Amino acid sequence: MFDDLKQPDDMFSDTDKVSPQPVPPTQPAPASQPVDNYAVPTRASEKIDLPEVQGGSGKMVKVIVIVLAILSVIGGAFYLSMRILRSNTPTTPEPPVEDVTTIPQPAPQPIVTPEPEPAPAPEPVVEIDTDKDGLTDTAEITIGTDPNKSDTDGDGLFDREEVEVYKTNPLVTDTDGDTFLDGAEVKAGYDPNGPGTLRQLPQ
Repeated sequence: MFDDLKQPDDMFSDTDKVSPQPVPPTQPAPASQPVDNYAVPTRASEKIDLPEVQGGSGKMVKVIVIVLAILSVIGGAFYLSMRILRSNTPTTPEPPVEDVTTIPQPAPQPIVTPEPEPAPAPEPVVEIDTDKDGLTDTAEITIGTDPNKSDTDGDGLFDREEVEVYKTNPLVTDTDGDTFLDGAEVKAGYDPNGPGTLRQLPQ
């Protein structure tokens, strides 16, 4: 019963008989025609052939290298000129700052007030005693005796003895008026100022 059934027709029977035709390779466009570098190939098997720029990249690299070399030379010259200017510019040295905390401070010294120098002692006035009787000429002038005579009244006593020792009058020969000279009474041991004897002779 299965023999009576018809076999289905083979729809690919004709294709097996026809040999596939090779796809011709894509030729690059002539150099004179503009090439669209951004063209999208229609088939996955097609390759994008970009034209090589001959000499373009090499020139660009040379230009960049030359520019960099010029910039480096200019920068080096500027740096050297600044160094020379700084070395020739005189700089004022700053005074060193002393660290007060580390320097020991000297102990305060007491203030010594100098004592005033003593005034020089006045030179002693040399009194002149012309007659050498023990009274200066100034004293004799004050008393009234003669500075040139040691015994002005001539009673036997020097003017100084009469004034300072016996307390008699150097201008009167007999102070007590008993008719005896003052000098004679003293030699005899009597008091030239009145009655009586000299109990103690003055030194």
